[in-house]
Amino acid sequence: MTKSRRAHGEGSIFQRADGVWIAAVEVPSANGKRRRKTVSNRRRDVVVKRFRELRKDIDAGRVATMPSTTVSAWLEHWLTTVRGPHVRPKTFTWYEQSIRLHIVPQIGSQRLDKLTPEHVRAMVRAVAEQSTSSAQQAHTTLRTALKDAVDEGIVGRNVAAMVRRPKHSAKPRHEFTFEQARQIIGAAMELEDQVWAVRVVAAFMTGARPGELLGLRWRYVDLDAGEIELAWQLQQLPQEHGCGENPCGKIKASACSLPAFRVPSGFTMQPCQRSLAFTPVKSKAGNRVVPLLPMMAALLRHLYTVDSNNPHDLVFHHTDGTPYTPKQDYAAWKALLHIAGLPEGAVGYQSRHTTATLLRRFGVDEDLRMQIMGHSSAVAHHGYLHADQTEKRQALEPLSALTAPSDT
Repeated sequence: MTKSRRAHGEGSIFQRADGVWIAAVEVPSANGKRRRKTVSNRRRDVVVKRFRELRKDIDAGRVATMPSTTVSAWLEHWLTTVRGPHVRPKTFTWYEQSIRLHIVPQIGSQRLDKLTPEHVRAMVRAVAEQSTSSAQQAHTTLRTALKDAVDEGIVGRNVAAMVRRPKHSAKPRHEFTFEQARQIIGAAMELEDQVWAVRVVAAFMTGARPGELLGLRWRYVDLDAGEIELAWQLQQLPQEHGCGENPCGKIKASACSLPAFRVPSGFTMQPCQRSLAFTPVKSKAGNRVVPLLPMMAALLRHLYTVDSNNPHDLVFHHTDGTPYTPKQDYAAWKALLHIAGLPEGAVGYQSRHTTATLLRRFGVDEDLRMQIMGHSSAVAHHGYLHADQTEKRQALEPLSALTAPSDT
């Protein structure tokens, strides 16, 4: 091997016994270990040119700082250490599912520093064949993960940001008509489970989100003032093993003898039962006080007087005191629509859309309507406007017609 005297700025350049010229340079490593990156060619001038380009890339941060890091390895590290600890549990689950189901199966084995826009396009195309929504999710997740990789100096460019976000035509959410809402409420009041029936009425009369009603507790209900505070929601949170040094041997974390919630440090939550927990509503606008119409207040007052076996202080719960899970609530809505003779389309938020649409139809001012519904966009654009409970109550008053006897 012949070592060549290098010119200023050329770095370490030498010639092997077979005549090939090699240029090598040390690259910063995230793990603190020494790492060298090389370029080679039989022509010395070509090596010098490539070496100088390599030096520029390193100085500009365009060379990965972790040797042989794969997309899969970075995403695992990113989710558990970089981004995961700082996002809400639902967002964590959203990222985790996208990585496990879509990104890793397609490009997980690719080296991070060798990833190209075409790799990303191929991944998006493959996922889009199954679901355009999942393709969007995968693209967004990868773009976010690579942005953090760029910020940390792991790679020099975000190739996912160079690929156009895939299109997805979301199914439009349709509200119920006025008469359909009356049918649903009428069918609900005939159910054996009258507690859940009142939950249905409350959905239309308050415009609350499903989780907000499932997580409503009596301490946030003021029957004398006739109002409820929507500050918390009931959510199903991801869990992890909490058995530590004495592993329980169970595969699923939910079956662990000491299951723990997998949430970011400092995340505000109050455990309810198993994987269910009370979490704050997502935005300042979402934390709101909604007045109760007289008939709604009467229904809740009746529930309160007969309520028993309620260890979680829930307004809406099973007879044994356990909470309605989101899945149970969804299934109950589907069954109710079937009983009412209506299509079993998208449920849950459909009642909320109905309330918003009816309030608009009844001429309720947009700012007031948004405050009732808890939309943050109203705060962003009209944060200086405020409405007292009298105005809100008057705005909700037309909804009383939903429970009035029908003329037919």
